[in-house]
Amino acid sequence: MNSDRKKRRVRRLQKILHVPLLLCLCTVLLSGCAVQKRLEHVMDKIREAMPDDPIHYIFFGDDDMNSISDNDGDADHTEENPVVDEIGSTEADESGSEETGSDNPSLDDLAKDERAYCFSKITADEKKVYLEIYNCFLNMSDNTELSTLDADVIDRVFNLVMMDHPELFFVDGYRTTETTRNGVPVKIEISGKYNVSPDVRKMKEKEIAKVAEAALKDCPRDGSEYEQVRYVFQWIIDHTDYSLEAPDNQNISSVFLNGRSVCQGYTMATKYLLDKLGIFCTVVYGTADGESHSWNLVRMDGTECYVDTTWGDASYRMEDSSLAPHTNYNYFGCNEDILRRTHAINNPVKLPNCTALDEYYYVKEGRYFTTADFNRLKALFEYEAKQDDDNFTIRCSDSNVYQELSSALFDERKIFEILPESDSVKYIRDDRENTMTFSAGAES
Repeated sequence: MNSDRKKRRVRRLQKILHVPLLLCLCTVLLSGCAVQKRLEHVMDKIREAMPDDPIHYIFFGDDDMNSISDNDGDADHTEENPVVDEIGSTEADESGSEETGSDNPSLDDLAKDERAYCFSKITADEKKVYLEIYNCFLNMSDNTELSTLDADVIDRVFNLVMMDHPELFFVDGYRTTETTRNGVPVKIEISGKYNVSPDVRKMKEKEIAKVAEAALKDCPRDGSEYEQVRYVFQWIIDHTDYSLEAPDNQNISSVFLNGRSVCQGYTMATKYLLDKLGIFCTVVYGTADGESHSWNLVRMDGTECYVDTTWGDASYRMEDSSLAPHTNYNYFGCNEDILRRTHAINNPVKLPNCTALDEYYYVKEGRYFTTADFNRLKALFEYEAKQDDDNFTIRCSDSNVYQELSSALFDERKIFEILPESDSVKYIRDDRENTMTFSAGAES
């Protein structure tokens, strides 16, 4: 808590309380003893009416908060008569149920919804809080009472709701109001921190839906899930520029409406489109090269694997952009062993084991080398020379295969046995990823 801000709030409260006291004092000084006795009588009545266990309202949250998961802040304290806001009253319950409406999802609805992966991995009590928070945000409500008094549970479940629901682009965070009696919490209410008005939300929802529909128009829906996920992966990369200055870069509107975002926007947009295709996808949090990062876990044709759409932007990851492929597939359909070369998982819920490489791009496209097979590499060069791409990338299964192939191609110059009509070859080697990128056409 910021002590300076708290002191300023206390001083403001003291000034407010001093005004009526100073008025009373001035009245006594100006009016004499008769008025003074009357004031004393009134003060006695007020003291008798004051309860022994006043309710305290504590407000958490910081108006300057940028991160959806950072909801800590200063607390304001005021005292209210408990009769004024009675906890658990019938009137409060009725108004709460009337506000949520009959169209809100139920626990059963969420249990059947494969999009809500995080929901499926939490306790029954947390699921109840999840539903309360989710419905609060759907209705853009304020002061929705929660069934928990644990602030840590609220913060954890809030993040899970946001991970499961990229359509909540209009939510930047939350505030909670804690009611205590004699220092003991008795009620917590949540309010969303909404970045647009309800009318603007509806307008943006329509715009996003329109863009998403156009984006999926040419998606091969009759093809394999691998083909559909690759299509979404490519579409987002083709239509989004990585930019730290992008507005709304923590939600899907940055991708679909602005065409500029950061990893969070890429990740949420990937989930949003795959949700529409009915393909299982969830959000994963952790680090990449030591920095906070997000990506997706996807199920393609029965195989769970990782997809990092942000790192698919090759110009963002590779230094030699003149030779870098338009799309980097190193983390498209990879397993955990490959992922952990550069990524570390720090997810709030347990994830499925991702061990197979059945849906890995390099395996599916015949570019994954488990041995230093020169004949196969020559055939690949011949094939790629007939394609429209300017370059292509191969990946070796481990560092031994990579070093053997790399040494023979470049140190022993066997590359010119594969390309006898060429006197030069442009290439990039990535020792960490065990990949090699070649110019597809031979140069003479």
